[in-house]
Amino acid sequence: MTFDVVFIANGASELYAYVRPVLERLSAKSPEARVTIVITPCQYATGREAEVAKGFPNVSRVITTKEYMKWIFGGRPPENIKFSKNGIVVFMGGDLLHAVLLSRKLKFQAIAYTHSRIGWKRWIKLFMVPDERCAKKLSKSISKDKLKIIGELIVDGAKTELTKEEAAKRWNLNLENPIISFLPGSRSYIFNNMIAIYLKTAKFLLEENPKIQLIIPLSPFLGRELLDASIKGMGKIISKNGNNYIKTNDFEILLTDSYIFDATSISDLAVTIPGTNTAEIASLGKPMIMFFPVDKAHILPMEGLNDLLTRIPLIAPILRRIIIRVINWRTKYFSLPNKIAGEEIIPEIRERIDPEKAAKTILKYLADKKWQTRTEKRLKEIMGKKGASDKVVNEILNTIHGEAQ
Repeated sequence: MTFDVVFIANGASELYAYVRPVLERLSAKSPEARVTIVITPCQYATGREAEVAKGFPNVSRVITTKEYMKWIFGGRPPENIKFSKNGIVVFMGGDLLHAVLLSRKLKFQAIAYTHSRIGWKRWIKLFMVPDERCAKKLSKSISKDKLKIIGELIVDGAKTELTKEEAAKRWNLNLENPIISFLPGSRSYIFNNMIAIYLKTAKFLLEENPKIQLIIPLSPFLGRELLDASIKGMGKIISKNGNNYIKTNDFEILLTDSYIFDATSISDLAVTIPGTNTAEIASLGKPMIMFFPVDKAHILPMEGLNDLLTRIPLIAPILRRIIIRVINWRTKYFSLPNKIAGEEIIPEIRERIDPEKAAKTILKYLADKKWQTRTEKRLKEIMGKKGASDKVVNEILNTIHGEAQ
């Protein structure tokens, strides 16, 4: 029996970290499911969400934000898409209101995966959360029968496909020498600035230790055009022995746009920015350093009232710098593993990033093997085991079969 599963997500992180691993398990357990992904409005969208989502397993159709808004506030589904009478809406990120609107329009039940937001309780059948910490926080505003701990979906999504030896052979890397991966994010306005910081830092790293091998794992939400524009004046993209590199006057950095988790996993140390990627790296048990460049206030995303304030003409840049500094002062931890643990497991460098100083910090942690071993163990402990995606699929199928009876 064919049934519809409608996933709601609003951005790159939610699509890749939450929807993708659930789809892999759903297609394996129930290939008869007809999957629709609806991309709802997001101020941080990369613009490539729909394109990437179409490549996920067992996806029948992707409804873009523009198509969704036109449909939900009147009119027919895009291209006259028809839904069956049996289906479910699965919320994976954004505003819960969209799950309510869609479930009522389609007459489907809705379930939600969330870390921090509870709302519209009357219309959401079940809220799935990653851990006891989230459950305890959210249980104050919802009955226990509507709340279920399933584990962290990011752990399921951050999986490797190659052995270290296979990865080294694929990218011509020497496992005897240090490997560092730089993760610049998936949004263009962040990537443009971080790639410049990373290239300058790389120069100092290689001056200190020419044997260091550098990798930049590229997000699937970044296009080649963006990369070319971002490194203009600093380097160029070259192909060599089947791989791509950023070539500057002084060095080369390997670029990987596939097997991105393998590229991070093979590294001795990852250097990253705040966001979902800190949890993905943690799920791999990979020691990392997080950079939060407070002087780059214009590249850091804002939410709610802060976002509105930073759109006021003329004074927006000043307000943004002030708000970023206040947020930095009031926020104990930015990286997700530190937030989950409630303690600093990975160092957070929250300052104006000076490339030479950054290189010295990286080298210090790269040389500290005891810290690496301790950090790897702790990260795996706090992120938990795989299996959350199977539990989401079970809830989907239980709801579908229950309705069909």
